[in-house]
Amino acid sequence: MPQTIADGKNQELLIGALASLLQAKPFDAITVTDITRTAKVGRTTFYSYYQDKYDLIEHLENAHIEAFCELLTASRRDTPRAYLNNLREPQAYYLTCFYTYVQQNIGVLSVLFSPSHNTNFMHRMDDAVARHRRETLQMWGIGNPTQFYWGRALAGVHLTLTRAFIRQSPALSPEEMSEIATGIFRSLLAGILAPESVQLPPE
Repeated sequence: MPQTIADGKNQELLIGALASLLQAKPFDAITVTDITRTAKVGRTTFYSYYQDKYDLIEHLENAHIEAFCELLTASRRDTPRAYLNNLREPQAYYLTCFYTYVQQNIGVLSVLFSPSHNTNFMHRMDDAVARHRRETLQMWGIGNPTQFYWGRALAGVHLTLTRAFIRQSPALSPEEMSEIATGIFRSLLAGILAPESVQLPPE
């Protein structure tokens, strides 16, 4: 049966309720009753979409994993040369968009990225971002034996910088964080994307 507007709204309320509750207490202490009361929907409504709270947290985590990868996809619209040129700017536009998203969702992301969050979110996020980075290199025609490791390295840097941005004190703006990340990625990527070291596809 196709999903209705009401279905989408109810799921949005339930996911939003869990995101809000996670900022107040640990996931293990949250009950389905807590979630439905916060969302202002009935338990029957909850169970019509999710098997239990573990099913719901997986949907919440997947939404952020997918959003991260969609934001990273913005870089794929460029050729490798255009990508490097973008990184020569003080603030890469797509990185500013990325950190703006993190800032807008910093409450729940601070929980998901916390060492005390005991689901496999970080492992799944790392796998998804690494796969995305490898696919980008493949799409650009840069297929070498070290591609798997470059994908992992780029994913590790992305997630390390994201955690640092979330935990920062004093707070930086997305533009300021983008400027820092741009310099780091410029140095990291130059070796595999620079025209003098890699045979790049024609423009």
